[in-house]
Amino acid sequence: MEKPKTISEQMAEFTLGLTYKDIPKDVIDHGKLLLTDTFGVAMACQDLEHAKAVKKTVLEMNSQKVCSLWGTDEKAMLADAILYNSCLIHGMDYDDTHVGSIIHPSTAFTVGEMVGATGKQMLEAIVAGWEIIVRLGLAAKGRFHDVGYHGTGIASPFAAACVAAKLMGDTKETLVNALGICGSQSAAIQEFLHDGTWTKKIHPGWAAHSAIYALSLARNGYTGPAKVFEGGFGMWMTHCGGFRGRICGPWNKVAYAGDHCKAISSLSYDPFHHRLYDQSHGRKWIFSRGYRSCRVPYRQQVLRHCMQSKRSKGKT
Repeated sequence: MEKPKTISEQMAEFTLGLTYKDIPKDVIDHGKLLLTDTFGVAMACQDLEHAKAVKKTVLEMNSQKVCSLWGTDEKAMLADAILYNSCLIHGMDYDDTHVGSIIHPSTAFTVGEMVGATGKQMLEAIVAGWEIIVRLGLAAKGRFHDVGYHGTGIASPFAAACVAAKLMGDTKETLVNALGICGSQSAAIQEFLHDGTWTKKIHPGWAAHSAIYALSLARNGYTGPAKVFEGGFGMWMTHCGGFRGRICGPWNKVAYAGDHCKAISSLSYDPFHHRLYDQSHGRKWIFSRGYRSCRVPYRQQVLRHCMQSKRSKGKT
C-alpha cells in the first residue's frame, strides 16, 4: 500500500508542477491587477520611517549586490533585498487581502530578477505562492489570530519558499525539507495591536528572508520535519490548538476539479480598511475607509509619479 503523502509533499508537487497554461485566464488577469497594485503600494511606502530603517539596516550589512532595492539604485544579496522589498509592500497595510483567510499574500519579483526569469515564469510562481498562502490561511479558520498570531507572518514563509523554489529550479525533496524548516521560522505575534509599534510591517519581509535561508539550508542537506503541518507538534497543533478540520488541500491538480488556482480570484486589494495608529485616540486603531473604485487607479498614479520622480533624478 502506497504511503499517504504529507501536506508539504502535496504542496511541493503542486508548486513545482504548476505551469502557466494550467492557470485560468481570469486568474492571470486578476493576478496582473494585484501586481500593479502591489508595486504602487510599495512605491508609496519608500519615504516612511520604517522603510528607511529597514533599508539602512540592509545596506549596513554590506552584502553582495545582486538584487534591486525597489525604487532606488541600490542592490543587496537576495535575502536582504527580499526583506526590504516585502516590507515596502506591507508598509501601509494596503496590500492585497484575502478576507476569508485573513491573509495578505503579496510577494516579490526579487528572485525572478536574480535568476533572469521571464514574466510568465514569475507570474507562474507567484500564482502558486498565492494559492498556498490563502489555502493555509483558510485551513487555520481564523485560529492564528484568535491566539495572538498574525496570519500573514505565520503562513508567508511557506508560500515564499514555494515561490523561490519554483523560480530557482529546486527539487521536490529540497522544497519539502525547506517547508519543514520554515515551520520553525513561522513567527509573528500581534502585540503591535496594543501599542502601534512597527513589527507588523516587517512580517512578510522577515518571512521571505527566512524562506530563502530555509531553501539554502535544504539544498546543503539540512532536513526539516515532513509533517510540519499535520504532525503531533506541527503547525495545526502548536499554532491553532489542534488539527480537527484543518485541511489545506488537496494540493494535487487533478483533485482541484473546477477549483484549480481559484483561491486567488477572491483576493482583493484591501478596499475597505487601512489601519492607522494615533496615540491621541487612547491607543486605539483608527479605521479609515477607502473604495475599490478608486484605490487601484490611485496606486497606478502613485507608481507613475514615483517612476517619473526617479527618472528625473537619474534613477530607474
